[in-house]
Amino acid sequence: MENENDQQQEQEHSYRTFETISILFAVAFTAGMFVKFLFF
Repeated sequence: MENENDQQQEQEHSYRTFETISILFAVAFTAGMFVKFLFF
């Protein structure tokens, strides 16, 4: 039972990390386009 629980937590953690990276990438991309629009 404990092993299954650990595996589940690992999956949640990796999913959360992937979600965070996706959000950061989207924010960085949006900010980059905004700066490009302002200055160029």
